[in-house]
Amino acid sequence: WPSAGDPDPTGHRVAVLKRALLANPHIEACFWDFASLFQKPRTESEDASFANALKVMGDVYASAVGTTVLQLKEIPPRPEEFDGALCLFGVTDPTEETIRGALSRYGEIRACELTGPLRDH
Repeated sequence: WPSAGDPDPTGHRVAVLKRALLANPHIEACFWDFASLFQKPRTESEDASFANALKVMGDVYASAVGTTVLQLKEIPPRPEEFDGALCLFGVTDPTEETIRGALSRYGEIRACELTGPLRDH
């Protein structure tokens, strides 16, 4: 999903699903995993239900009796709040100094705000 906690913050995927359902009136039901399964935070009972659902998820997607799987391959538009943001993976020394040093050759760095699960050294 494009974001944790909300699989479709812009409504792009729901619009694609709606078009697909209108174009395929033979489809009688829709199982959307995010909306159909308990999400975090979950109670112990909800965790158990979620785990049970995961065990049979393959049966839903690979049913021999007529399941249609709609795979959304296009990437939804990037939210505006990510303008100018950069996600770095595999950074061994996550300090502003090392990041600025590594990226400054590509142009001016106007701001460097470190967020996320940075490791302490």
